[in-house]
Amino acid sequence: MAVTSWKQWRDSLPKADPDKRITRFWSKVEKGPDCWIWKGGVRNQYGAFNLIGPLEYVHRIAYRITVGPIPKGLLVLHRCDTPLCVNPAHLFLGTQSDNLKDANVKGRAKPPDRTGSRGRRKLSDAQIIEMRQLEETGAISLAELGRLYGICKQSIWRFCKDSRFDGEYLGIPR
Repeated sequence: MAVTSWKQWRDSLPKADPDKRITRFWSKVEKGPDCWIWKGGVRNQYGAFNLIGPLEYVHRIAYRITVGPIPKGLLVLHRCDTPLCVNPAHLFLGTQSDNLKDANVKGRAKPPDRTGSRGRRKLSDAQIIEMRQLEETGAISLAELGRLYGICKQSIWRFCKDSRFDGEYLGIPR
């Protein structure tokens, strides 16, 4: 049975006492003049609560309690960009694409560097050049280079041997 209204959703809660669970949920919220901040448990920077069944993100629960059901395939997004906020006025529905566009517009998304890594690179350009020079001399093994630079020998092999990681791709001279 698809839940189509707040009443159906509330009535689908365990019969023990759904209102008591909802009251317990709101008791963990500190209502400020703007954001309503979740003071309970946190998972992945977002509030998490066990209303029925497994843990759920609290902004989703707050949306369902105050606005209604969340259609399949949609996310509950924050206008305020505060992960712990559960103020219904700050919550809206959108797709994953909407979420990514919103993050870009608001400057929250880290732009990719020229390698497309979004800042996840462990090695600087200078380290890659040095590593390639050391590998070319044959004086040090890939495993030793891996230990020296703190990355696995497979990654060392990719940087030194794989043609996809040539100077044009990384912007680093070979």
